[in-house]
Amino acid sequence: MKNIAHKLRLSTSIIIFLLTVVSVIYLFLNPSFVVGLPLKKIAINVVLSMLIFFILFGRLGCSLVCPFGILQDIVTLFSDRMNEKRPNWIGKYIILAISVLLFAAAVVKYKAILSLNLPLILGVSAGVLFVIVGILSAFKDRLFCTHICPCGTFVGLISNISLFKLRIDKEKCMCCGICERGCPSCSVEACEEDIDNETCVKCLKCMSNCPKEAIGFKFLD
Repeated sequence: MKNIAHKLRLSTSIIIFLLTVVSVIYLFLNPSFVVGLPLKKIAINVVLSMLIFFILFGRLGCSLVCPFGILQDIVTLFSDRMNEKRPNWIGKYIILAISVLLFAAAVVKYKAILSLNLPLILGVSAGVLFVIVGILSAFKDRLFCTHICPCGTFVGLISNISLFKLRIDKEKCMCCGICERGCPSCSVEACEEDIDNETCVKCLKCMSNCPKEAIGFKFLD
C-alpha cells in the first residue's frame, strides 16, 4: 500500500480539483445560486469539519483538497528537480496575522460584503492567484504552501499537535536521502531521521519512494 500512497493521493486530489473548477465556473455563470443559502451556517460547519480533519491528520488537506496545492502538484508533474532544505521564514506568521485581521473585519461587515458580486470577485481573485502560484511552483516546489499561504501557516501550527504524524522508522532508515531530495515542501531531513510536520503537506511522496518502507503515519507520536 505504501508504494502507491502518493499515486492514490494524487489521483484523488486531481478529481477533487476538477470538481472544484467546475463548481467555480458554475457559480460564476449562475451567481443567483447562492441567494437564499444559509451561508453563515454552511461556513461554520465547513470550518469545524476542517479543524477536526487538521487536528487528526495535519496538513493532509493541503495536498488532498486545496486547489492551490493540487495545482502545484500538477505543475511539478512535468519537472524533475531535487529539492533543497529551505529555512523557516518569519514573514509567513506576519501574513497569517494580517489575514486573520482581514477575516475578522469581513465577519463583522459580512452583510455589506454579501451585497457585492461575490462570484465575480472570487473568480477573478482565484484566477490571478492560480497564475501566480502556478508560476511560482514551476521554480520552487510548494514554496507558496510553506512560506506564503496563511491557511497553510495556520494549519501547520495545528499540525504540531495533530494526532497522526508522518515519522521515519529509525530502525529501517538507511539514510539514502531519496525522501529528502524528493520532498516538495523540503520538510525531510533523512540522516537526522526527522520530518517537520509543520511544513510537511502530506503529499506522501516520501512514503511511496522509500525503498525500506521506513516512513508512515504514527499515532500520538
